[in-house]
Amino acid sequence: MHGPNDGLSNVKVDGSGMRFGILCATFNFDIVNALRIGAVQGFTNHGVAAKDIHTIWVPGAFELPVAALALAKSGKVDAVVALGANLEEPRKAIELAVELLKQSTDVIAISSMYETAPVGGPEQDNYINAVVTLESELPAADLLALLHGIEKSMGRVRDERWGPRVIDLDLIQYGTLLSKSEELTLPHPRAHERRFVLEPWHEIDADALLLTHGRIDQLLEQLPPSL
Repeated sequence: MHGPNDGLSNVKVDGSGMRFGILCATFNFDIVNALRIGAVQGFTNHGVAAKDIHTIWVPGAFELPVAALALAKSGKVDAVVALGANLEEPRKAIELAVELLKQSTDVIAISSMYETAPVGGPEQDNYINAVVTLESELPAADLLALLHGIEKSMGRVRDERWGPRVIDLDLIQYGTLLSKSEELTLPHPRAHERRFVLEPWHEIDADALLLTHGRIDQLLEQLPPSL
C-alpha cells in the first residue's frame, strides 16, 4: 500500500522571492506568538527572506477576515508613528513595541528616546517618547488597528484620557492622506503642537514635512521649549 504522502518527501520547497503574511490574534498572546515564531522559522527554513514575512496582529478572531483582505493589498506607504510610555519600564516598553512593529511593517528609522513632561491629565511620571518612520502595505485604518492591537497585547487599558499608560502608539502621518473621519484624523490633529513628537521625528528626518502645517524644523522653532 502507498501512503498519501508518497513522493512528497522528494519535493523541494523553495520560497525564495515569495512574500507571506501571518495573521495573529492578540487573544492568548503567549500561545499565538509561539505559533507565529514557529511559522516564521518554517518559512525561513524554506528560503523565504525575513523581510518578506509580515505579521499582522489583530484584537481577535472577528478582525481576521478584514486583516486578511488588507494584507492581500499591494503598495507600500510611508507612515510616521509616535511612541510613548510612563509606567513600569517605559524604555523597555518602547523597545518591545518597535520590535512588534518590525514584525508587521518595514521600520525605516528609529529615533532616540526623549524624556518629556506629561501634557494634561492627572499628576503622573514623565514620559519616554520616540518616533519611528516605516513603510506599510496596510490601509491607514488597518495600520491604526495594528497599533491598537500592539497596545492591547502589551497591556494598555484605555480608561482615562491623557492618563498614565504602559504604551501609547499614535499614527501621526500616513503618506499624503488627509482624513477627518470620526474614526481617523490624519495627520494627527495635535502633532504640530507636540515637541515630543516633532523633535524625535526631526532627528530621523531633517527634511520632514507635516502635511497640514509645513516643515518640522520650522514648527520646532515656533514651539516653547517645554512642549
